[in-house]
Amino acid sequence: MEFYQLGVELLGSESILSENEVISLGMKLCKTLGLNEVRLDLNSYGCSTCREPYFTDLHKYLQEHQSEYCNSCYHELSANPFSQVHCSKPGCKKTLQEGPHIYDYLCKSCKADFNKVKSIQANLGNQYKVNPLLNKNFAYYNKTVFDFIALHDGKEIMIGGGGRYDNLSALITGKKIPAVGFYLNLDSIFELMDSRGLFEANNPEFSVYICAESPNLEMMTLQIVQELHSQQIKTIISPECRPVEKEISIAKNNDCPIMLILRDDNIREGKILLRNLVKEEQKYISLKDTLPSIILAKKAMQS
Repeated sequence: MEFYQLGVELLGSESILSENEVISLGMKLCKTLGLNEVRLDLNSYGCSTCREPYFTDLHKYLQEHQSEYCNSCYHELSANPFSQVHCSKPGCKKTLQEGPHIYDYLCKSCKADFNKVKSIQANLGNQYKVNPLLNKNFAYYNKTVFDFIALHDGKEIMIGGGGRYDNLSALITGKKIPAVGFYLNLDSIFELMDSRGLFEANNPEFSVYICAESPNLEMMTLQIVQELHSQQIKTIISPECRPVEKEISIAKNNDCPIMLILRDDNIREGKILLRNLVKEEQKYISLKDTLPSIILAKKAMQS
């Protein structure tokens, strides 16, 4: 499956603090985007001490119940007991639920760490559910694993997940580097946000387009720009003398609602042309009233 995702990884720490920091960041991101109902599904893959008896019992169980599994599930679970199978056959579902789960084989240390994770997440106000059936397709995970679960059309969907993978680097480089991380499925999240109307309207920042129809007005142009900048008003300056219709088109393409048009004869008379591109109207104002007129136009458009 191909999709866009956001990924977070924290390397170099085996502490409970680090994994709870990462999990909490994922929850905060989801809630900040408006998915306030998001919850955690939590499980633990334990350590090598926990896994040895679990793998032994699971393989024994698979062999005893081989006839109840479809060929795909049987071979997949035999190769990777942590495989995330999504079989729709009732027999497979029932057998998967009734079989051994790593959660029941956690050693004293792994169980204590997992209880800490649950306690910390509860104290942080993050809703969670222990899910012994939470599996990943990647066998390199160890200890805490998790999924982010949201609601869509009345159904629970997974919008991301992750876990601790302290041994992955050793498989690649020979050097163990503790690690924990997660991903968020942006396609699913954006679909949820769109269905709930959570995307903010695109309101361009107020800006003024300034152009000169006569040459040698650089000093006057920059004086006006400096005055507008003193009031934190964004400006876009035309570097050329172009036909006014061309300048209007460029101003609109830059989402500028207001234009100031400088002309030699107008400047000599102490005035400047102000064009409102929203209302499609224009008027001459005095040079000394340029800033107050722009401020007034900004307030009118933002009210």
